Amino acid sequence: LLVQPAVTMNLLDVTLRRHETFRRSNGDVIASWSDHSDRQAWRLGAGVQVGARVALSERWNLTAAGGYEWVNKYRLSAGPDRIHMDLSGYQLELALGRPF
Repeated sequence: LLVQPAVTMNLLDVTLRRHETFRRSNGDVIASWSDHSDRQAWRLGAGVQVGARVALSERWNLTAAGGYEWVNKYRLSAGPDRIHMDLSGYQLELALGRPF
């Protein structure tokens, strides 16, 4: 059996572009504008994974595990638009291994 805690640093590289155009019913442009935001940010994360490893033979083993990682949320704006990113999520692992 295994229990594996983790602390992570996650680098986000986010680009947000928006373009808006107002037109008359005949298609003539009344106004147009663009907004842009390009940022990098570090977000701290923490997680835990639990699982089991089974010996298939003297040289091979099989690991099955699952866990969850919590990552600090991130917010970004471009003009009046705002996005909220939640990178937290579940993790599943099925691995065939052989020690060297």
